[in-house]
Amino acid sequence: MSNHTVSRKVRALTFKEGSFTASRTQVVRETPVTIVLNGEEIVTLLCIDDAPDYLAVGFCLSEGLIRDAGRIESVDVDGKAGTVRVRTSEDRTSDRIAAREKPVITTGCGRGTTFHFSVEGDIKEASDDLRIGPDDIFHLMHELTASSSLYKETRGTHNCALAEGRELLVFRADVGRHNAVDKIYGQCAMEGIPMDNKILITTGRITSEIVLKIGRMGLPVLISRHAATDLAVQLGVKYKRTLIGLVRGGKFTAYSGFRRIIGHSESGA
Repeated sequence: MSNHTVSRKVRALTFKEGSFTASRTQVVRETPVTIVLNGEEIVTLLCIDDAPDYLAVGFCLSEGLIRDAGRIESVDVDGKAGTVRVRTSEDRTSDRIAAREKPVITTGCGRGTTFHFSVEGDIKEASDDLRIGPDDIFHLMHELTASSSLYKETRGTHNCALAEGRELLVFRADVGRHNAVDKIYGQCAMEGIPMDNKILITTGRITSEIVLKIGRMGLPVLISRHAATDLAVQLGVKYKRTLIGLVRGGKFTAYSGFRRIIGHSESGA
């Protein structure tokens, strides 16, 4: 979708240099999208509804509700009703849906929700072949920023991209960083884009649930403008992921998976 469909102008009052001015400012449209999996309502996400099919599929995969993207039979979007209906042929999907009774309120914007059974599990092995240098890290963050037209217009989104080498392959924006990641996961699953040896770049914090998402995606490297939490670092070490944060001003901090960073002489975590 073009940006005019996911943002709109509202009346505002701007204070600058000691005085107020009536103005109109561009804001992101925040829309509820309800995901229905095999006939059962799972969750309602507040999001930018530019890719509700990718979001629904990515959410179900990253939460472990769907284990095999190849078993998805249909994805039907009803824009008027604000629903996405996903149907799969997996045998035990109903068991996973039933296990969702203890949701966890996450660190995501707007109190994101995940389910207790997705705290750990279904983590894919990450390739040790990928190597990335400081120049690559700064280049990819610059490319992410340059691609963020909706953020520049509204200052109201998180941005996320999947990269191979120094090239961005898929870019997504949303009001929530989890949603942006799930949209990328869903797009890759639905369009058959391989995720091995790829890099995820995000503007959001590196928290435990984001590390678990890249673990299920099979991605070895996560790069962010912001810092990591202690649980995220523990999971990064445990699952041998390279977590790189605070990429700004010619600096960055690597929290785990140092062996993938070119120029680092020690094998590290």
